[in-house]
Amino acid sequence: MAGDSRTFVFHCEGKPAGEEFFQTEVDRGDICYYNLILLIEKLGYVAMDFLYYKKRGRSEVASLQLIDYHDDVERMIRDNESEKKVRFVLSKEQLMELKVSISPIKRSGEQPVREETINAYKDWLKEQEPAMGWNDLSGAHGAMQCMDKSSNLKVENKQSPCSQE
Repeated sequence: MAGDSRTFVFHCEGKPAGEEFFQTEVDRGDICYYNLILLIEKLGYVAMDFLYYKKRGRSEVASLQLIDYHDDVERMIRDNESEKKVRFVLSKEQLMELKVSISPIKRSGEQPVREETINAYKDWLKEQEPAMGWNDLSGAHGAMQCMDKSSNLKVENKQSPCSQE
């Protein structure tokens, strides 16, 4: 698919400060084991060095997954299908600690629901009730009284079908 690209971010362990991170854009169709090896060689590593990708879990901790074969690249693509950014760790030595902290996913458009927002809505709703003709919205098991102003018909439902035992 044209235009479908991923951002690769490499953390190159052992590099001097200022050179330890490298970022590049890669077309989705160009992601394969061979191209990853070419890329790490340009960064000063060899195919025998250790390349890991960060697999995001449900928390702020990711597990490092070793990329050693073509199948590992396919797994990495599946694991990161929903994200446009893949984070790697390059090391000359095998890493013993395979859990790393990561920043949480930022979801665009999602706002956390705050209690004060809910309370403000409840207050606003209470102010609107007299204007809407609602006389009583309180009470257990759906007790309700309503006045239809257009026909002067009073409807009372003191017992909801859900409350019958």
